[in-house]
Amino acid sequence: MVSCVPRRIVGTSKLVQLELTCNRAVCLYRLKHYGPEILEHGVRYHVEGIELCSVGNSPALKESVLVAFNLKAAIDYVNGNLEAAKENLTDMPPRVEEELDSDQALMNMEVDPTAGFRKLNFLLQNPPFPSETLANLLLLYCKPSHGFYDLAADVMAEHAEVIFKYLLKHINFTSISLFTSNIMQDLYDFINCIILTKTSPEDTYQKMNELANRYSETMRRLTKQIQDSCLSRDQEGHKKALAEYEDSLEYYIPIIMAIAKLFWDKENYVQVERIFHQSADLCSDHPVWRLNVAHTFSRLKKRKRERTTRQAGIAFMHCKPCDRYPLLRKQIFEFGISRIIRSLEPYGKKLEADTWFYAKRCFLALVDSLAKQMIVLKNATYADIDDFLDAADSQGKTVYTSVESPGEGHNSNTVSREARLLKRMFLKIRE
Repeated sequence: MVSCVPRRIVGTSKLVQLELTCNRAVCLYRLKHYGPEILEHGVRYHVEGIELCSVGNSPALKESVLVAFNLKAAIDYVNGNLEAAKENLTDMPPRVEEELDSDQALMNMEVDPTAGFRKLNFLLQNPPFPSETLANLLLLYCKPSHGFYDLAADVMAEHAEVIFKYLLKHINFTSISLFTSNIMQDLYDFINCIILTKTSPEDTYQKMNELANRYSETMRRLTKQIQDSCLSRDQEGHKKALAEYEDSLEYYIPIIMAIAKLFWDKENYVQVERIFHQSADLCSDHPVWRLNVAHTFSRLKKRKRERTTRQAGIAFMHCKPCDRYPLLRKQIFEFGISRIIRSLEPYGKKLEADTWFYAKRCFLALVDSLAKQMIVLKNATYADIDDFLDAADSQGKTVYTSVESPGEGHNSNTVSREARLLKRMFLKIRE
């Protein structure tokens, strides 16, 4: 473990104490018990506001207690507080841009991914580098928003020794990584599967399923251990099993998301929903799982709505006049009215004497049922009706309700005038 103590400033006793504090902070970080002690030492011994030259990366940086601010930045990064993480990195000892470590690259990946990739590649080509550099570079290459699978494959081919050292063996971190647990063989297999997504989706699906099944079995076993420890009141066993479960879940979630994405890209949203349903008992409380399930339901609902709207529009325009409002005759008023409104969009093209004649019959039937207190509508339905009638008023000023030549009296009625009359009726009913 790297010492982070200013040897020239403190005496032997204080040196030992600060080393212990620093090492303890690192251990607490690995255990996800985030303590502020090391930060207090950094603020006490290194006051901000003094202009300094670059200290480089070694040995001056290692001799500065401010390197501990990297821990605080890591904590904020893992917790999703990116701005605070960036601010904490500014408290590090002064260095020029080319001396900044991989954390700076990760902090700015969303803003400037090109610079981040360049920095990570530079570190990889110039050892020694942080042990998590290779894993972070590969994972970022394989991130769906980037999709640089060919580049990831090239990196793996060029750095076989590094892969064996850092991916196929257990390692520990003292700085930021995209995976908070130890990177093992499973991470190597996961990255390989992601790289094969475009060229061999069938093999990817099979291998991903094997990984998912392996973790699901482990998590179910841990669930039983958690339950047993609760019954036996074994607090230490409960904490250990719970920590292992949370770590396994962080591996399991990306695997499930990768499997779901295979079908999402094919627009097979039903299968995506099925995959999420099968994993619900293990990760239904995870925010990433919930977010993706919400996206899937939204896409399924949109597809269903588009299909229903298209079918309703075709039926409305082509069915017999006597069957223009069967939904309303069956008392399915809210759904029927919404389909009628949708079928007339865009109003500027479809609103004419013939279509308006049958549409207004539906609205008059609805007014009749409301006046007799046979049904009750939701406020949202009233709002849709008001919006439609306002649009008809705006678009129907030159659309006459009779196909005969317009003139004085009866034939002077327009869609705009009748839409205002209908709206007055609905407003009267709501009084």
